[in-house]
Amino acid sequence: MNEKKNLTIKETFTLAIQNQQKKNFKIAEDLYKKILKTNPNHFGSNFYLGTLLAQTQRFKLAKLLLYKATQIKPNYAAAHNNLGAALKELGEYQETINCCQKAIQIDPNYADAYNNLGAALKELGEYEGSVSCCQKAIRINPNYPDAYNNLGLAFQELGEMQQAINCYQKLIQIQSNHADAHYNLGRIYVALGNIQKAINYYQEALKHEPENLFYYYHLNDVNNEILNLNLK
Repeated sequence: MNEKKNLTIKETFTLAIQNQQKKNFKIAEDLYKKILKTNPNHFGSNFYLGTLLAQTQRFKLAKLLLYKATQIKPNYAAAHNNLGAALKELGEYQETINCCQKAIQIDPNYADAYNNLGAALKELGEYEGSVSCCQKAIRINPNYPDAYNNLGLAFQELGEMQQAINCYQKLIQIQSNHADAHYNLGRIYVALGNIQKAINYYQEALKHEPENLFYYYHLNDVNNEILNLNLK
């Protein structure tokens, strides 16, 4: 069996990308690292390995590689956006904002950057700014599930429950198995006092993510509330 042993960097990089796309993350990671051992400033390997590390929840390592990618190619919008997304997962919200604003400065039609910016603003309590950013993301990409979800969350924080309901219902039209959309509708209907609707949405969320204990806790809370009312 003849195997090609001495791949060029370009061939190794292409193979890494193919494996990452197929979710063969360990193989892809090893190939990127092989390139970086030879060429530590290889932009593609820093960027895609950083993105892979974020995909696999290793956000601190992702931060380091994606930061390096922004230094190698300062005008590459996706590097700033992906760095911002990793920083958001680390709770570094102001740094996330800075990265997303840089990405938008480079590419004003970057829906992902507006969405990540909106999510970071929401975490900092800047709900109106979050609404504005998520709406911009949706104007650029009208079928963007995460932007509708973040927009709904911001509307909830502002007490705009009908607006939030509209967002989650639109999200479900786009992606019917989006568990968080069903869960968030359940939360809204609890707040509105419509317990049966809340139960229906919590059950729908669990249908799509049956392993999510958080959803179970909330469903049990609502069922207990009904039980207590019946016992009075």
